Order: sequence, then C-alpha cells, then structure tokens
Amino acid sequence: MEDSPSSYVIDANILIDLQNGGLLSRFFSLKIQLVTPDVVIEEIRGSVEIRQSYSGLRVEELQGRLVSEAISIKARHTCLSVPDVFALVLAKDLGCPMLTGDRCLRRAAEEAGISVHGILWCLNQLLQEEALDYEQAIVALEMMLQKNSRLPLAECREQLEDWRMRAHRT
Repeated sequence: MEDSPSSYVIDANILIDLQNGGLLSRFFSLKIQLVTPDVVIEEIRGSVEIRQSYSGLRVEELQGRLVSEAISIKARHTCLSVPDVFALVLAKDLGCPMLTGDRCLRRAAEEAGISVHGILWCLNQLLQEEALDYEQAIVALEMMLQKNSRLPLAECREQLEDWRMRAHRT
C-alpha cells in the first residue's frame, strides 16, 4: 500500500520563484500534496499562471474561526500580508509544514511551531525525485536569482557550487 503524500502549505513567493525558474509544473508533479489559501491565488493571479487543474495544488477557502485567527495574527505581526496570515493559519490548522521564502512569515511560523522550508528545499525535492538533474537545477536557480533579489544569496551560491561539483561527477 502506497503512503499518502505529505502535505505542505505553499506561499506565493515560492510559486513565483518556481514559475521564474520554469519549474512550476514539475513541482506540482511531485509526490507531495500542495495546499494554498484562495487569497494566495488571488494575490498572484496577475503574475503567475497557475492552473488549479494541476493535481498537486489544492486551494482552500478559510472560514469562521480560521479567519478570526488570521485577523488576530495580523494584528500581532504587522509585517505579514493578509495572504501570509491565511497561509500561516492554514498550515497550523492542517498541522503541516510551510513552503515560503518570506522572512517575516518564516519567523511567525517558527514561533507558532510550524516547520518551514524555502526554495532550496523545493529544488532539492525535485532533484531527489529525479524531476530534474543538477544542470537543470543550476539553470533554474540562476533564473530565479536574476528575478528575485530577496533569495538568500550566500546559501544559493553555496548550493550552486555543490550542484556544479555533483554535475561534473555524473
């Protein structure tokens, strides 16, 4: 019997980075369940082509107590956007990790006891499931870096160096 896929709440900036790297559809094909609040989809509708028909993306609409909790969190964490707090509340409610590159959201999630992963983790998942090779990962991350100056530059350079060494060994 096959295990059910792990669930992750995905934030807008990861979706945008994956789109910028040309990896969005590949990431949706991984053996994980990706969940996002509907307000995240609304936030990125103009900048990212996301088709809800991808089987790897489930869009949730928060109701009642979850919206109230989001409002309460927003009041305490003014650096978070409304989509950010909705993603945080959804991850907390589902009891699953978050995928985000937003520093403020990462900090708030960790304070709430929620595990957080960023774009490098996402790329390594693609490599682990052989959805791309090291050369493709290098090109994708370089494309992301060209379009997103907020990525952790030192970590990205270190990862690129590691992938270059691995690519030369294969």
